[in-house]
Amino acid sequence: MNKNNLTNFTAKNGAIIGAGFILAYMVTHLINGKLHTMNDISGNINSILLIAGIIIFTRKYRADFNRTYFPYGEAFKVGFFTSIFAAIVGAFFLYIYYSYISPESLEQYLLLQQNAFLESGMAEEQASQMTGLMENMMSPGLMAFSSLLGNTIFGLIISLITAAFLKRGTQDPDAFNKSMSELDKKE
Repeated sequence: MNKNNLTNFTAKNGAIIGAGFILAYMVTHLINGKLHTMNDISGNINSILLIAGIIIFTRKYRADFNRTYFPYGEAFKVGFFTSIFAAIVGAFFLYIYYSYISPESLEQYLLLQQNAFLESGMAEEQASQMTGLMENMMSPGLMAFSSLLGNTIFGLIISLITAAFLKRGTQDPDAFNKSMSELDKKE
C-alpha cells in the first residue's frame, strides 16, 4: 500500500462525504430556519452518508489499488481515514455555522434540550440547572469538536464492521507456483 495513494484517496473522498454533511446541514437550516429541531433529521442523514461513503469508497479503493489482495487492516484504514477527513470538513463547517451563519442556534439548541428534559419528567428546577450547566460549556468550538469526535468514533465502528466484509483474498507468497501447479493438474 502506497501511503501517498491512501492519504490522497481518503482526503478527497472524505471531503466529498463532508460536503454531503454540509448539504444536509444547510437543507435542514433552510427548511426549518434552524439546525436543531425535535425531529432533527440531519444527524440521521449524516449517519447514512457516512456509512454509505465508507462502503462505496472502500470498495472503490479496493478496485483501483488492490484488485486481488485487500487485507482487513487496509480496508479498515481506508474507511477510518475517510471518516476522519469527512468529520474534519463537517466540524469546520459547524464552527463557521455556529460562529457566523447562525449564532442564535446555540440558544435554540439549549431551549430544545430544556424542553426535552421537561418532557422526560424532570422537574423544572432541575431542567433549568442542567440547561445552565450546558450553557456554560457550549461554544461554537466545543460543538464543532463534539461533532468531530462523534463522527470519528462512529466512523471507527463502521470501518471495523465494513472492513470484515470488504477484505479480499489472502496473501500467499507462493501464489505463482500454486497457480502453475493447478494448471498442471488440469492437463
